Amino acid sequence: MIGRWTATVALALLGAGGIGALAGSFNPDHFMLTAIVFAACTVTPLGALGWMVFLMPKTPESAEDNVEHHWAAKAAGGALTDLVVLLSAGLAAVSISGIALDTQMVLLVLLTVAMSDIGLRYFLLERQAR
Repeated sequence: MIGRWTATVALALLGAGGIGALAGSFNPDHFMLTAIVFAACTVTPLGALGWMVFLMPKTPESAEDNVEHHWAAKAAGGALTDLVVLLSAGLAAVSISGIALDTQMVLLVLLTVAMSDIGLRYFLLERQAR
């Protein structure tokens, strides 16, 4: 058990340090500040990833056989269809008009739409089942 905890902590610290160093290399004027900020922001998610990989208890094979799992899968499938349609229409509109869009803003909007779509579909499926 101590070995698995060591692996979890090592993944979190070494991974965060590596990500911080990589991010700092893109900003050589403020290397330390950038590296520290990125390492601090990624140590917790990497710790959670380490816990999932090394420490999380194994779930039984039938854990996916519940109604919430089916609702989530159905909501994600419907949201994917909506996102593909939205991307197709957006690509056609941008290709025809020639408008240049800010990539970060487009990705932020698409992520927000996808997450909202999944949440709304899940809520409606849950409400429909009652």
